[in-house]
Amino acid sequence: MHTFTLEGHLFARQPIAVAPPDPYGSSEESPSRLPRAGYSLASSRYIPASTLRNAIRHALVSVVAGVSAEHGKPIDLAPLLVLSKGYIKMKKKKKGEKKTPENTKKTSTRLQQEREIREKNPILSMLGIWGVPAELSVGNAFPKMDSGEDAWGVAPKEVRKPLETDLESLLVPDDMSLYTQLLDESADSEKDSTGLMHLGRGWEEIQAGSHCDWKLSLHRPDEFKVGALLAAFRHLSAEPVIGGHRALGRGLFGVDLEASVIQHRLLEAPQKQPAGRVKVERGVFEIDGDLARYLEAFDASAKAGFPGIDLTLAPSASEAA
Repeated sequence: MHTFTLEGHLFARQPIAVAPPDPYGSSEESPSRLPRAGYSLASSRYIPASTLRNAIRHALVSVVAGVSAEHGKPIDLAPLLVLSKGYIKMKKKKKGEKKTPENTKKTSTRLQQEREIREKNPILSMLGIWGVPAELSVGNAFPKMDSGEDAWGVAPKEVRKPLETDLESLLVPDDMSLYTQLLDESADSEKDSTGLMHLGRGWEEIQAGSHCDWKLSLHRPDEFKVGALLAAFRHLSAEPVIGGHRALGRGLFGVDLEASVIQHRLLEAPQKQPAGRVKVERGVFEIDGDLARYLEAFDASAKAGFPGIDLTLAPSASEAA
């Protein structure tokens, strides 16, 4: 039994903004908050695992879906949703229809189904879905304390303004009349002189230049699965961007991660062996050590059209709904 790990640093090349549902009861005037390790405003902020995991999942599914399409086997909507979103229910429950009990199948049948999925659909086995726990574990990225107190901050508020004068001059009379009417209506509702001079809430963000501790692990790894994870990072390297407000120059990141394989043996201490290094920046993807062999194994399977792999195999909708 062994585990593949990637551990090292995630670098914020641009500010990184994430706006999860606010559990802190912030007022409407306060900025949208980053998640934090505690309820105090002084608690450390972090980039949530869900944001990072979704980026990896999307990149990996983009690769396998693209390869499948090139080989004349495009993935249909239902299995594509399963792979990319962990979502399987394709129709609404009818009024009065009872939910299918989760225990309608014997445990042995469920275990057999999970075993079949892990054997024939290693991508879904890595990413997981209801009834098939994910083998890929992605951690939160925490800014290092030596990044300083400025590792996170509040972005300037957005300002919504009326049209500039030169654009107004291009409007035909009817449109200009309609536009001024809209301004008046907005002014009445927002109690503002123009109705459009509006300040947004702003948002917290990890500051550009910050570096975060980050770790991933892959259980039950083999050359194909490790190669698939590396292929996801390779795909991400074209545009490594996460989080929100991308149109305002947010979200660009890079990583420098050390790879290891941890061997587990009964009655012995775990043995950790280095396996190489992964570096990702915009337009840059570098690996060394054993990682090149793993990626070659995945690429060879991809070029052959993923023989022996069924990317459509998933739990039935009645079980995953």
